[in-house]
Amino acid sequence: MGGGAAGSPRVTIGLPIYNGEQLLPQALESLLTQDFDDVEVVISDNASVDDTPELCAAYAARDPRIRYVRNERNLGSIPNFNRLVGLARGEYFKWAAHDDWCEPEFVRRCVEVLDADPGVVLCHAKATRVDEAGDTMVVDLDPLDVRSPDPAERFRQVLWSLRAIYPIYGVIRTEALRRTQLFRSHSGSDRILLAELSLLGQLYQIPELLLYERETLSSRSNRRPSFFDTSNKDRPPFKHWRLCSGHLAVVLRSGQLTPAQKADLARSVLARYAIRDGRMMLADVKQAGHIVLAGDWR
Repeated sequence: MGGGAAGSPRVTIGLPIYNGEQLLPQALESLLTQDFDDVEVVISDNASVDDTPELCAAYAARDPRIRYVRNERNLGSIPNFNRLVGLARGEYFKWAAHDDWCEPEFVRRCVEVLDADPGVVLCHAKATRVDEAGDTMVVDLDPLDVRSPDPAERFRQVLWSLRAIYPIYGVIRTEALRRTQLFRSHSGSDRILLAELSLLGQLYQIPELLLYERETLSSRSNRRPSFFDTSNKDRPPFKHWRLCSGHLAVVLRSGQLTPAQKADLARSVLARYAIRDGRMMLADVKQAGHIVLAGDWR
């Protein structure tokens, strides 16, 4: 398949990393051996202090499709993810976790769907969750196939049905992604981004298992707000309140919805968080109180 405009690659794969030397080789090999090779792999290193810089530099020296950039300091996970979108040159964009891997046909299959249907904004595939050793934990993660022609219905489906967030590692139209607010600087903001993308187009799921999502000890841990963005170090989490307000903000700023649809979806957001997460929102308030009293919210 041909390249993008002015020799740019069709697909940019953005790989954020921090201290990931042990699992990075498997992830990179799975990306570099895709059967769709019109890609660039951009690695953004969040000031790693292990051997990640040397490993990335060695890969970049061997394969001209790799661009390696390094932050002078650790910005937090979210700014590092978002930075990659600004660095992308491809028509399509895919985030890749340094500890996941995908089948060789993953990118090609997604590109074929996006090329064939301009109404699809994100294409992903079924995923399997594995443990640190690569052994299967969940064979088939919860599906997300959102193809209604109505943006309000797509948003409502994501709002109420989304469980596993692996679809964010699908292939996305770069232009559409840049119209969003990208990731917010808190836990769970991938859910808001998927909802925002659903207003811009359909989320198509390839029915085969092509992605392996690794659950590590660090991904299971209760990360503090500063993990996501170092500017959060003096802020209490309020995770579920931020998720609720983030979904509301997406609805209110949307150019795809009528005023009546915005009012209806705003009510749906409030109902979703009151019904599903009311107890968790109360827990957020209690947690913030404990953090303030302890003086420890970093």
